Amino acid sequence: MDKVIPKALSFRQTEPGGMEKRADWESNRVTKIFLIVSANVSSMSNQLVTRSVLSFAPLLLCLMIAGGPVKAQQPTETGDTPLVVKTNLVNVAVVVTDANGRNVTGLDQSAFSIFDNKQRQEISWFAIDDSPISIAVVFDLSGSMTRNKMDQARVALERFFENSHPLDEYSLIGFDSRPRVSVNSTRDAAEMTQRLSFQPSHGQTALYDACRLAITQVRHSGYPRRAILIISDGQDNNSQSTLSELRRQLREEDILAYAIGINDPARVGSAVDIGRRTLSEITESTGGRAFFPFNENEMIRASEKIALELRSQYQLAYRPAQFVSDNKWHQIKVSVSPLEKRGRLQVRHKAGYYSDAR
Repeated sequence: MDKVIPKALSFRQTEPGGMEKRADWESNRVTKIFLIVSANVSSMSNQLVTRSVLSFAPLLLCLMIAGGPVKAQQPTETGDTPLVVKTNLVNVAVVVTDANGRNVTGLDQSAFSIFDNKQRQEISWFAIDDSPISIAVVFDLSGSMTRNKMDQARVALERFFENSHPLDEYSLIGFDSRPRVSVNSTRDAAEMTQRLSFQPSHGQTALYDACRLAITQVRHSGYPRRAILIISDGQDNNSQSTLSELRRQLREEDILAYAIGINDPARVGSAVDIGRRTLSEITESTGGRAFFPFNENEMIRASEKIALELRSQYQLAYRPAQFVSDNKWHQIKVSVSPLEKRGRLQVRHKAGYYSDAR
């Protein structure tokens, strides 16, 4: 399915020589190029990119170097003739933090090394990305969510929105025994929190089904960067989908997942442990992570960290040296050179990809 790059997008590109360019793509420019990237192994596949001619040049050059054949296509309904580039670029979003969990920014391409099934790869594209993102909030409305928990979660969401990109696109998936789209697509954060004010809590917990509905929701977004934010205790008991099915779909769709686990200090036991483990398994393989706050202040801090991480990502892309479209799992490993004053750095990114031709 074609994915549309946002009409207004801004990021800083760092070239190997250290020079930085500022690329601004505005929807009101007259001259545009339509690019469909049909990638075999990455989230850059089948993307319909709308950009100005001058701003588009760096990425197009990168794709040409990557070895992708180019062919002309028939004009679209709007009269524009799209340019189709076939490439095997793999896109990897990377978050770097120090020993205290603070985001490390300002690194250049030379600080990064990337490995595909333990084989070092040449980085073809590098950028520091603070572009808008499409986020589906997956909110637990089951019977275990007391009014106090919902109020705390709503306050945390407000802080998340305050720290997010002003052009981010949101949708709300509420779930109890079944999931539903409560807010379809909006840039109005107030609409999200107001809708939660009128949501009752009851029923069982269809967490996996809700996450899969969220994936469908962000898949149709106008932004290439997509994420889901789960607010739940993680204790699914009513989904038709399985955890393994959800995890595979997140990997195939290349969607970041974060979670804020709703904890009750008075509750302990195997069910609580399973819920925490479930949220960790859902998020960590995507490059995101799960937080487990025990009070409102910790919940607010967790939401702030997630928002800042989404705005402090490094974008790397590479073309596997020996790519074979065999639908096998490829493990990705990204390492970063240590900084003298920051000590050992923590690097998070998606675990890998399936080498299927899409």
